[in-house]
Amino acid sequence: VYIPFTAFNKVNNGEYANPRSMVAGTVRLLDPNEAVKRGLDIQIFDLLHCDLMFETAVQQYRFLWEQGFPIVPFELFFDKLTIEKYITKYEHETRARLPFPIDGVCVKYNELSLREKMGTTGRFPKYSMTFKFASLEEFTILRKVTWQIGKSGQLTPVANFDTITIDGVEINKATLHNFEFIQEKQIALNSKIVVAR
Repeated sequence: VYIPFTAFNKVNNGEYANPRSMVAGTVRLLDPNEAVKRGLDIQIFDLLHCDLMFETAVQQYRFLWEQGFPIVPFELFFDKLTIEKYITKYEHETRARLPFPIDGVCVKYNELSLREKMGTTGRFPKYSMTFKFASLEEFTILRKVTWQIGKSGQLTPVANFDTITIDGVEINKATLHNFEFIQEKQIALNSKIVVAR
């Protein structure tokens, strides 16, 4: 589930820091009308159970598409070098043209019988691997530091800076983690800072 940048910028009143947090907050509401109102969309990533038998993930995707479900874009590759080139191109070229934020791509075996043999660990399937992209960065000027009180009562410093846009999202504040982080990085008001997302 995702929200396009255009929909996020249109409906966000400052309550959410980025599109992902708006999606998570909207899904937790369990109200489909609110999801429609905010412009949430979906792309199907996997078919977990079906009475029909399939030999490959591509067959599953075709079935889902024929049923009218939007599916994630996918490509078939047959060697490691082609996969590496695709990931590099996706990170440095395709990512910037997408209408929603992503932070990586997932590579999975196509043959379902092979997936079955590989199994899973306690946390993730052994037949897939996620490649995370490097954080996107922009420079800005730190204007002030405010303190935020968490649910546990912990104080966290928050940097307030000139608004920048990273990955289609306008950002004007970010956590500074703790006082030691501020000292270690020698952060001072009106400093030029780099913000990573």
